[in-house]
Amino acid sequence: GTLAQLEPLKEGRTLAALATLGIFHKAPLFGAGFGSFQYVFPAFQPGNISSGRWLHAHNDYAQLLAEGGLVGAILLLATAVALASGVSRRFRKAIPQGKWMLGGVAVGFLTIALHSAIGFALHMPAIALMLAALGGMAVAAVHVKRRRKTPGFEEFFDVGGGQEPKAKTQVRERTRSPGPSFGDGILVQLGLRGLALLALAGIMVLGLWELESLRGALAYTRFDMDRRAAQKAHSAEQLTWMARCASSEVDLMLACGQVQPEFLWEVSGVCASWAANEEISDALLRLQLADKSVRVAAAAVSGAPSDYTNWVRLSRALALLGLTPQARASLARARELAPEWKKLEAPRLKARASPPKSPH
Repeated sequence: GTLAQLEPLKEGRTLAALATLGIFHKAPLFGAGFGSFQYVFPAFQPGNISSGRWLHAHNDYAQLLAEGGLVGAILLLATAVALASGVSRRFRKAIPQGKWMLGGVAVGFLTIALHSAIGFALHMPAIALMLAALGGMAVAAVHVKRRRKTPGFEEFFDVGGGQEPKAKTQVRERTRSPGPSFGDGILVQLGLRGLALLALAGIMVLGLWELESLRGALAYTRFDMDRRAAQKAHSAEQLTWMARCASSEVDLMLACGQVQPEFLWEVSGVCASWAANEEISDALLRLQLADKSVRVAAAAVSGAPSDYTNWVRLSRALALLGLTPQARASLARARELAPEWKKLEAPRLKARASPPKSPH
């Protein structure tokens, strides 16, 4: 009953996909960078769709053009063409069971392709893994050979015909045929093993490269546990103790310098709320939390400077410390980056409580 009232061109996902192409129009060659969509899209987000935060474009093709540009699209298209051409060259030689298997794999590819047009299927690890598995199954389907039958009893013994057994004739013919040369098999195996070792070494190097990011993620996890424990605190002493523990994790996150901006947003907000909470008896701790709120918000701005929400949070943190000129400058920058329909009001800069004063 509602399908007749559906207008696809006015649907939120369609409008978001069209706005995503605006990012591609600004950076058509290399795009904005993979993984940057949620930080860049707010500047292009139209007012006739949900005002919430869009982590994905709900259209993998539009998001690929926005993040990877023409270079990323060409690389993906070349990969698909290479897979299709490799499979099609051996399709005629494939056994019937392999062709049927390839037909089922093609249905899987088509399903993922259609889903990617209206969602972010390839950004889900399970579906991305399934796509890789389908690619391997497609290659395997055209390389599967018919299973050899084991010679039966009657093939080895001739009851009365006086002819040579069929199985012995086949064995003699196979032994006479020249086999593969020594160099062909050894070189191929050495080449494949060398590629495997290079891939393993590359994975290890990437793991070491991301070690600092892992430390920062673990520090955020411990910070979140301290935050949850602080919410259940039964006394001001417990709240002060959990805030102090969380403050040490913030120092570790700032030292790592590779924490995702969306994690830093939450950390900055929590530190600001604790700094304005008079139930925390340690005034020096509250002052340190206010300072860390600014530093964390500045780190989020450094990680995603095109996202106006980062500048808004930085302005709030600066206002908490009483740095009004800097807070106004941050808010002005947020207004420059925000879409036209988004109104950022100055009263948001006011702190919920007076900024903590140092006991010294």
